[in-house]
Amino acid sequence: MRYMMRYILLVAALAAAAFGYTLYWHKLADHLTHATGEWITQRRAEGYVIATTGYKVSGFPDQLVLTIDQPTIAKPADPHAWSMSAARVTLYAQPWNFHHVIVDFGHSQTFAWKDGGIAHKAALNEGDAKTSLFFSSAGAITALDLALSDATLTADRLAGPLQAKRFELHERKNHGETKARPKGSIDLAFGGTDILLPPDPNLTLGRQLADVVVQVTLPPPLPQSLKTMAAWRDDGGTVELDRLKLDWGPLDVQGSGTLALDREMRPLAALTADIRGFGPALDAIAAAGRIKPGNVALAKAVLNALATTDKQGDRSIRVPVTAQNGKLFVGPVKLLTLAPLPLLSGQSPAG
Repeated sequence: MRYMMRYILLVAALAAAAFGYTLYWHKLADHLTHATGEWITQRRAEGYVIATTGYKVSGFPDQLVLTIDQPTIAKPADPHAWSMSAARVTLYAQPWNFHHVIVDFGHSQTFAWKDGGIAHKAALNEGDAKTSLFFSSAGAITALDLALSDATLTADRLAGPLQAKRFELHERKNHGETKARPKGSIDLAFGGTDILLPPDPNLTLGRQLADVVVQVTLPPPLPQSLKTMAAWRDDGGTVELDRLKLDWGPLDVQGSGTLALDREMRPLAALTADIRGFGPALDAIAAAGRIKPGNVALAKAVLNALATTDKQGDRSIRVPVTAQNGKLFVGPVKLLTLAPLPLLSGQSPAG
């Protein structure tokens, strides 16, 4: 009889716990639904135009899943009058951990904006598009991880589609852990594999990039919006490039240095890079008519004289990489022409 009573009490306790958890989950679901509506109302009061065909919360018992169908957000009063939309956006969280939220953007998104009064459009399609957001106890975002697979970007500003087998973006806020990462700075890393660039006659090394990795530290004070980028630049704003890896055609580049923006909102760069494959790269640049064929042999001879041989038997050379006046140079060789950064070109002051 004693064992039967213990069994009954155990079952009753488990039933009470399950009932309590069910109430807890549904209370959270109701709160999330209400908070979503409140967020939409607040953003509309700030001048945003937000539309959706509906949203709901599901995922019982182990998840809270917020599904938003056909969301659109726009800000017509913004100087760029931007907007973006998706077929569906889904947010995932665990009921016991709100410090981590996963956002699934579906398989297609569209973007629109104005630059200098001219309307532009772009569309992004991918096999998978997910973002992990990490929050502090105060609700501030402390880290972000974005991953796209089989992505294709089309835009009226591009001569053709920009494709990538995989693209990743990682952002972390620093709290003064080291002198190189002072409080308020941000670590930013992005990269992609199997990238196919849009057609461009200036791409002397071809359209295919096998691997790209960029890691930077953004020191404070950081620009708070696109509107303040010009002021940030004029105040001497710079970005520390901690790591660059570029596998482009025959060229393999790894380097670091400093980045900034010029008066036309084009990249400025002063880097030091270790380069492999410079011989075939020179051949490709010569074939494109960028170097006189008679100078190729001399350039190779000079570079080989300065190069060293690594453990794999490959020849490599350390050279400066610079970006200035809208041109990217590897040593004295112009590699390509640089355009103003999208959405920033209209901010350059007159004169």
